[in-house]
Amino acid sequence: MTMLLQQIKTYIKQYTSILMLKSGFITMQLNGNGGRIVLLMYHRVTHERDALGLSISPVFFEQQLKFLKSRFKMISLTEVVSMLASGTLSGEYACLTFDDGYRDNYDHAYQLLRKYNVPATIFVTVDSLETGNFGWHTFDKAILGSECETIDLTEFALGIIDLRTSDKKKQAICHFHHVLKKCAHEKREAVVRKVITELAADANFDRIMLTWHEAKEMQASGLVTIGAHTLTHPILTRVNHARACFEITKSKTIIEEKLGSPVEFFAYPNGREEDFDDGIVCMLKNAGYLAACTTIPGSIMGVQNLYRLPRIAVNYSMCEGTRGRFSSEMFEVAVTGPFSLER
Repeated sequence: MTMLLQQIKTYIKQYTSILMLKSGFITMQLNGNGGRIVLLMYHRVTHERDALGLSISPVFFEQQLKFLKSRFKMISLTEVVSMLASGTLSGEYACLTFDDGYRDNYDHAYQLLRKYNVPATIFVTVDSLETGNFGWHTFDKAILGSECETIDLTEFALGIIDLRTSDKKKQAICHFHHVLKKCAHEKREAVVRKVITELAADANFDRIMLTWHEAKEMQASGLVTIGAHTLTHPILTRVNHARACFEITKSKTIIEEKLGSPVEFFAYPNGREEDFDDGIVCMLKNAGYLAACTTIPGSIMGVQNLYRLPRIAVNYSMCEGTRGRFSSEMFEVAVTGPFSLER
């Protein structure tokens, strides 16, 4: 029944998108707003479906690039910031960004970026490039691959978590991400360590993050800009002032040393309204960053705070139509329709 309801929902969403486009509603929305920049936020480009909906397949990514190139002028984040700083926004533009620095950004996304000559910025988490793994990914993999029926987290006031089925494991992952992002950084780290230790003590995880060599190769191409996403991916408003400042400044320094070029852009971990504040922005300015990306949904129109750039998150739900096929209509409405105007 759940699958049937999802299919009905997808059918309705796809054909509503078609009707919106044919009615001219999207065109009217655009005509009333002048210039616009759509900043798109990706995480992973892989054949593997992420439990949190953070991935998109290489096939879908290529279809998105084709659509974006036909609909927008594709520009780099450097051009976005220059345009906004000079107040010369006129026309329709799109800019691609990737968060965290996954290996598949090189294996799949970069190859397609080169094929279609599309620029992008990848915000890397420094420690993840050093270790080859990302804490949350290892955490998720530990749960999904566990043969344990439960895990006892009562010491953290999280209860005993049911892991008996694949669906239960996916539910647990979504629950953990939702709850732990609201916790103090120390508690979050302690829970992550316990889960990985108990559920994946003997597991060997393949490298899933970029190497510095891959990052340097992409940047040398002129298509990819590398930005900072902190050292260890803490939510900056949930750590003390000294820790936040260290995460912001040290990540910039290390990336610049590794790649031999200035780091001008930053992406806030988690990136919601409550995940950064004026104090964090002041740290970014003092460190020498020119702009910062959030996860606050919306497009850029007119005057825009450069340290509060909104983005549209890309996932399957915005472009997967009936029978699991790419829907250009759904994608167009997602990136140009009324909901993309929110900020």
